[in-house]
Amino acid sequence: MGTSGRFGVPQTWGPRSVGAVGERRTRRPRRRGTAPQPLYTAPIIVWRQPGTVCNGAMAAHSDTCVVLARPPPAVPRVVELGATFPAPGPGPHSVAAGPSGKEGRVRILISLFRLAIGGSQINAIEIGARLRQRGHEVIVYAPDGELRDRIDDLGLEFVPAGPARRRHPPTMAGVRRLTELVRERKIDLIHAYEWSPTLEAAYGPHRRLGVPVLSTVYAVEVPRFVPRDLPMIVGYTNEVERQRRRGRSLVYRVACPVDIEANAPVTDSGPARRRFGLGDDELAAVVVSRLAPDLKREGLLAAVAAAGLVDPALNLRLLIVGDGPCRQELQAAADKVNADLGREGVTLTGRMLDPRDAYAAADIVLGMGSSAQKGAAFGKPVVIQGEKGYWEVLTPATLPAYLRQNFYGIGDGSDGAPRLARILTDLAGDRLRWAELGAFGRSTALSVFSNDAAAERVAAICEDLVARREPLGRRAAGLLRASGWFAGFRVVEVGRRVGMRIRSR
Repeated sequence: MGTSGRFGVPQTWGPRSVGAVGERRTRRPRRRGTAPQPLYTAPIIVWRQPGTVCNGAMAAHSDTCVVLARPPPAVPRVVELGATFPAPGPGPHSVAAGPSGKEGRVRILISLFRLAIGGSQINAIEIGARLRQRGHEVIVYAPDGELRDRIDDLGLEFVPAGPARRRHPPTMAGVRRLTELVRERKIDLIHAYEWSPTLEAAYGPHRRLGVPVLSTVYAVEVPRFVPRDLPMIVGYTNEVERQRRRGRSLVYRVACPVDIEANAPVTDSGPARRRFGLGDDELAAVVVSRLAPDLKREGLLAAVAAAGLVDPALNLRLLIVGDGPCRQELQAAADKVNADLGREGVTLTGRMLDPRDAYAAADIVLGMGSSAQKGAAFGKPVVIQGEKGYWEVLTPATLPAYLRQNFYGIGDGSDGAPRLARILTDLAGDRLRWAELGAFGRSTALSVFSNDAAAERVAAICEDLVARREPLGRRAAGLLRASGWFAGFRVVEVGRRVGMRIRSR
């Protein structure tokens, strides 16, 4: 999606409607001697800006709406950001009888790389539960892990994928195991999250059995070696545009979803604050994150340093909730700041399977991606974390940028600690603004990235993909092109590892 200048609202209804994301064009068969039937497409998501028209109504503010790919109804409708609704009457999304034999029912296998705590895995499981509520049969396939209890709590079937995967590139044994499961359970569609399970499904059941694969990648950038013939869901519009430039014919934008019922404002934050030992006079800044070197480490170290730069009179307390390879380094940095302050200004709580109390206890939430979204869902002021010194407050003015780049940003390369310290100081000095920012964040969560809106969109995509299957020749050609990119990636990866071993000697 993009601005109205490039991907505006379609002015005509037909084969060249511009601005479609994930658009599929189908023409109804016509009987001999009859007039051509109108061309229909799937629902189209378009970006609108102030002053543009959406479904015949003037947009009051920047957001996204869904346009019916049929002539508009008599009374124009404007749809809230993130909402979807099906085209009226029979069309390409109408499934009279799903492949599984029951009306509209699809057997979906959700394939995950691991069940470690992380936004992608949690999203996959929660969306799977909502697909099951809509009548589809859903199986989660992954190595056993920490999120197994969450799968059981939501009533989903779990099939272990064998031992935990240690490396991303899929193995032949993994491809065979997945293919056998898909054949045995008569799976209609594989929904693979992130690139490694996508490759495993593409080279296995997709190539051998013709089973459709829907790939969801919420990473910062999709690797080039993911076959571009596979339909893909991404979380932000920058990646939609990038994938279209690379020749991917089917790419959908579904904002990284959040359970807005489980993650909601609380009337009394006292119990949550007492759980973490927070005093009433302490300003609580909370970050919930994997303590990982990629994407996270730089910002987390900057947050720790910022806690030592703010005015001690603010009585700031930074809570870092999570675990990972960088924990010892972060703990050492926190110990130094605490020693300089003469009190505990930074606390590493460790991993929490359910971090909702951390969000509830926060005065200000720091984070990126789904963590920032959950902070907004709790109605808290949110400061977006990025890389190269990036920190910025989530506001109506900055939201459009984050819808393009997944609640994340890249700075100018300067030290981010002083910038974050200034932001925290400004927010602490204007506490009346907290309610305004919190209300904006909550309304954004309701309209932009609720699980229900995402599940409706994913269900429509799955039903559409199952209704058609690609011929073997096209599947093979797409995988052949992707194999060249993957071979190059493996050469570079092996070279990088060899270089690291040489340097470590």
